[in-house]
Amino acid sequence: MGTLIIENAEKRAEGIKEILAKKGANSELIKIFKHEKLPTVGKHEAVIVSGGPMGVYELYKPEYNYILEECDFLSEAINRKVAILGICFGHQLLAHILGGKVMRAENEAEIGWSKIILNPEGVKDPLFDGFPTEFESFQYHYDQIIELPREVLILGNSHKCLVQAFRYKSQPVWGVQFHPEISPQKAKKILLERKEKLEKMGLDVFLTINHGIQLGRNPGEQIFYNFIKAINR
Repeated sequence: MGTLIIENAEKRAEGIKEILAKKGANSELIKIFKHEKLPTVGKHEAVIVSGGPMGVYELYKPEYNYILEECDFLSEAINRKVAILGICFGHQLLAHILGGKVMRAENEAEIGWSKIILNPEGVKDPLFDGFPTEFESFQYHYDQIIELPREVLILGNSHKCLVQAFRYKSQPVWGVQFHPEISPQKAKKILLERKEKLEKMGLDVFLTINHGIQLGRNPGEQIFYNFIKAINR
């Protein structure tokens, strides 16, 4: 059955297939932003939802009409207890579908490497098996979840974002605001491509790149292995 990867914008799921393949996990990538057709819900045992430049408050813009189809697909997948992992926009989209609220927060934007702090629920959650209570991962977001339904459990936060990770009930449905798929090398490329804009915002691009290099590896990659392991128990 394998894992379905839904890519919401160009290069936003880059590297995920390769990460899964390292553990022998099969996956299929659907570029929904190119209007590739979603499969029948249940064809795959798990779904990973990528990030994207859009916000959940923009779903009715004509250029993002494909996201509405995705919402229907994910809603059915949740109802059928299919395992789902949402990343950045994917995390926000799941929260929106479940009845939460997402808002743009320019002053609380997180760009670069930042510390994720797991709470007691996060420490014992299988998605974070083997993780320390605090770890760093790459972030690039202006929007964030400001309200979640009661059935959703917060697993971790950062200093600027209350909901860095959540789980829906006891189902295998998770969202992470950070980017576990982005390595220090890929982060360097992203930051350099946006160097002028980010420096105008006050970010020291080269300091941020060097910090990632000092980490030596992608600390968030284990998230994908834990996700696959959790759904195969």
